[in-house]
Amino acid sequence: TDSGEYRHIQLGAFRSRSSADLLVQRLQTLTDSPIVIRPVQVGKAILYRVRVGPLSSREVFAEKTLLESKGFVSLQLLP
Repeated sequence: TDSGEYRHIQLGAFRSRSSADLLVQRLQTLTDSPIVIRPVQVGKAILYRVRVGPLSSREVFAEKTLLESKGFVSLQLLP
């Protein structure tokens, strides 16, 4: 957004949908926030991005802290 607010947290991008689905299943036991898989074309490959959101700016940072406390690293905050 123009205001620089973050609304989503990306937890990973996978070449296989089944790997993305496994992460979603794990996340569903940890959070009540919305979880989405977004396929994206990268060259000739499709990557399946796993994201939590949309969230409010305040929720995004609380959710990031929660996920980090559960062992997730390299979380990417996105608008």
